Amino acid sequence: MHTKSVVVVDDDPLNRDILTTFLKRFGYQPTDFPSGDALLKNLPLLKADLFLLDARLPGMSGYDLCRHLKANAPTQHIPIMIISGLSDREHLQAVLDCGADGVMERPLNPLLFELWLRTMMRLRQTHV
Repeated sequence: MHTKSVVVVDDDPLNRDILTTFLKRFGYQPTDFPSGDALLKNLPLLKADLFLLDARLPGMSGYDLCRHLKANAPTQHIPIMIISGLSDREHLQAVLDCGADGVMERPLNPLLFELWLRTMMRLRQTHV
């Protein structure tokens, strides 16, 4: 059984560090990028089981990055979760509209985060 790979895209180094620390603690192999452009440049080299995207990224937003990944045949069935400090109606509508599979609000609740990760991995298994 291979270690599940989770790709984190967040422009804030502290947020990336928090996410990758939790992911390692929960037994996942994280890879992180500071922007959507950095991810897209490396995408052909990656084997991802889940994408965690910050909603607000420099250049391409997390919503736009999600749309791009869902429109790309090799990544269209990989679950995507948007992570953000936002919780207003506009943000949640944008998450729905971009095709994300889940949303997590900051600050992270570790138990809820682990539950979402497990759910996303089960979703991934249905498309392998």
